[in-house]
Formats: sequence, structure tokens, C-alpha cells
Amino acid sequence: MDEIVTYPQKVLKLLSQNKTFVSLLTNIPNANIEDADVETEWDLCTNDFNYVEGIIIETKSFCCIDTEVDVVSDEIKEVIISILIGVHKSSMSLKGLGFTGIMGNRRDNLIRELDYSLRNARDFGIGKMTLNGRISPIDIGSKEFVCKLIEYKVTNFAQARDIQHV
Repeated sequence: MDEIVTYPQKVLKLLSQNKTFVSLLTNIPNANIEDADVETEWDLCTNDFNYVEGIIIETKSFCCIDTEVDVVSDEIKEVIISILIGVHKSSMSLKGLGFTGIMGNRRDNLIRELDYSLRNARDFGIGKMTLNGRISPIDIGSKEFVCKLIEYKVTNFAQARDIQHV
């Protein structure tokens, strides 16, 4: 079950390499994740579990990643990576904010950039990561945020390991 621990961090690492995604999520045009201020903002806007702490009362965007594992057989398992993208309603519009050349709203552009980064990624299991089902709006219990849930699926080996804990 290593995927439960490693996949969210792998996804965040891939997304952090997409300058447009980082810029849109942190609301810092031309963001560089190696800049300390950008990295701090990135850490506030991302979680490797499906929960938003502290951000919900601010007008920030957020990205939460979680995993599900479905053991198909003794040899194969399916890993579902769920990614929740949320944007405060006051931050949806990108007009006049320095994000030139990007049309549409912030949430849907975050999803597009996420898909550019993850679709067909081969660093996660057997073969490539594929979109699983539809991209759907989701209610997180706040009327101030607009959110969508995106799921990717990747197949992996279901091998048992002998781990010794010290």
C-alpha cells in the first residue's frame, strides 16, 4: 500500500513543476516554486489528503489529493488518485490579474493544467495514468468556493512486502 503514502506527493511534485498551475493556484503570476514566498504559498494551498485547513476562510485556491486502492487480484490493484480543486468565488475571474493569454476561469484552467501534467504520466504504476470517469462539480459545504473533483486511475502490482519496523 505504498501508493497511499507516495502517490499524493508524486502528484504534488509533478504539479509544482508546471509553472502555470503554480501561478494560478498561488495567485502569483509567473511563479517560480523555488522562490521561498511562492513555496510558502504553495504549501498553504496544497494538501496530500482530502481536507482543507485554514484556507477555507480565505479567498485562496486549493488543491487536495487523496488515494483509493482497489485490489483486483493477488497480482493487480487499481489506484484511484482523487484531486479536489477549489477556488474562492472572488478569485474565479482572471481578468486584469497579470495572467495574460489565459482565457476562462481560474478553476477550469487549474484543471486543464493539472491534466497536462498528469495525463499519461508513467511514473505511477504499470502503463500510464488515465482520466477516470468524468470531471464533476462537488459541494464542500461552503457557498464561497467552487470546486471540481478529478480522478485518475493507474494499475499497479499488488505484491506483498515484508517490512520490518524498528
